Amino acid sequence: MSVSLRDHLDVLARHGDLLTVDAPVDLRYVSAVIARSPRAVLFNRLADYDLRAVGGVLSTRDRLAWAFGMPYPEICHRVQKGMDAPVEPALVADAPVRQVVRRGEEVDLTVLPIIVFNETDGGPFISSGVTVARDPELGFNAGFYRMMLRNRQTLSIAPGYRTSLAEFYRRAMARGEPLEVSVSIGTHPIDSMAAATFLPLGRSELHLAGGMRGRPLELSPGVTVGVPALAHAEIVIEGVMPPVGWTVQEGKFPEFHGYVTGVLHNPILEVRAVTHRRDAMLHSLQMPMEDLWITGPPLEANAWQALRRAGITARAVYATPGGCCAFHVVAAIEGPPGAGRRALESLLEVGIVKHAIVTDADIDVYESEQVEWAIATRFQADRDLVVLTRRPGKGIDPSIMIWEEGRPLTAKIGLDATLGADVPRSRYERIVYPYHHDPVVETILRDGPVPVPVDAATQEGAGVRVEAQLRGGSRYFVEVLRALPDVPYRAVAATVARLDEEGRLDRDGEGRLRMRGTPEEVLRS
Repeated sequence: MSVSLRDHLDVLARHGDLLTVDAPVDLRYVSAVIARSPRAVLFNRLADYDLRAVGGVLSTRDRLAWAFGMPYPEICHRVQKGMDAPVEPALVADAPVRQVVRRGEEVDLTVLPIIVFNETDGGPFISSGVTVARDPELGFNAGFYRMMLRNRQTLSIAPGYRTSLAEFYRRAMARGEPLEVSVSIGTHPIDSMAAATFLPLGRSELHLAGGMRGRPLELSPGVTVGVPALAHAEIVIEGVMPPVGWTVQEGKFPEFHGYVTGVLHNPILEVRAVTHRRDAMLHSLQMPMEDLWITGPPLEANAWQALRRAGITARAVYATPGGCCAFHVVAAIEGPPGAGRRALESLLEVGIVKHAIVTDADIDVYESEQVEWAIATRFQADRDLVVLTRRPGKGIDPSIMIWEEGRPLTAKIGLDATLGADVPRSRYERIVYPYHHDPVVETILRDGPVPVPVDAATQEGAGVRVEAQLRGGSRYFVEVLRALPDVPYRAVAATVARLDEEGRLDRDGEGRLRMRGTPEEVLRS
């Protein structure tokens, strides 16, 4: 199994989805190139920098599927596997990320190709670092927390206020101690996704990564701190968060929802060491798309678990990119009448989901047109809408206007687009195109028209054979065609037309053809 970002880039290259730029590029253009490129981009030469840069490696559903070696809808089950069966990480002595080591006054963060993402950024930002911290009672935490370059040996870091890292930091401040951290930049997407997964305090994303892989995540002991780093990363930054709190201004910065956050106060990170591979590349996680795709499957995994706890049988769950892979979730379920509302109540309690849609299992939740069609044809607002108010929200959600005791409150809605219990199922007969999967259709699409030989004897006896079919019971027109594959379509249509003109043809309550005077008609009379 692939273990490094480099392995993933090799996979992208094999799929023709990696643009390699060998000409020297000024770092000011990197963000725009990544944003505009239909492929991931590797910059092998940067003006005034010895290291390389890469971006866009997680910007599509396909890229994530290739990283896991499975279709995208199955990735959430890999996350579930990691949650159910975590694997303890393993320390290794020799790690590629320790090929170059700089400590103390040797540290100069300006040698790293840290880019600006947005016109109004407060400065260059590190966006892809997997930050690892340790609490003496709660164990390890790993997560994504952006960092702004302040000077040669200092970053500011954005742990939020309700994350595990924020709690670790508050506990360290209560002890009057700095919090030691390592920041691994340029990691394999599996490890990045594990770090992006919300886990309760006391559960480690490092163990989750091992569970997702089915083998231990390899870690390298810290050089200057008592916290390990990911052994196969490209770059590692080690440092401490001094116990002074959220004291320095940081931002603006683009976020996962596609908007720019304002200036915030955050802690500082005093850097003690930087280590990296000899030809390291700095991965810049491009907002919003790269962030979305690594957070979607973990949300889906939590949604599956919530539905399972509610006794709901789910067939598919999708955190949609239009909903930032965070605010919207769609689930296809099976169950008795009323299951849709129970499913919605469960989904709206998952993460920061604001809008949930539940459909029947015949809907492909990965196709937005099908989901919209289900809403259009199966949903009635006065019967199928769930509205919740004053629920916990996400502080950076720009639509939130209500705060209570420092906590953001949001409203939530759920749409039950399953078939109503009191609606006749006959209204929902799906269109089925005749001969849709017939080999002849495939031949026509591939090679052109296929001649249908018909001899004169077959042509002359067509009417008799069609009448015989209809006297045998009610038949749809297509059923007659299937029963008489050697009879031309026109001969069948002409016979049906003649029988109708002669007053010998009737139709039953389902619209099927039948001859007058058939046993069915006699029974009806």
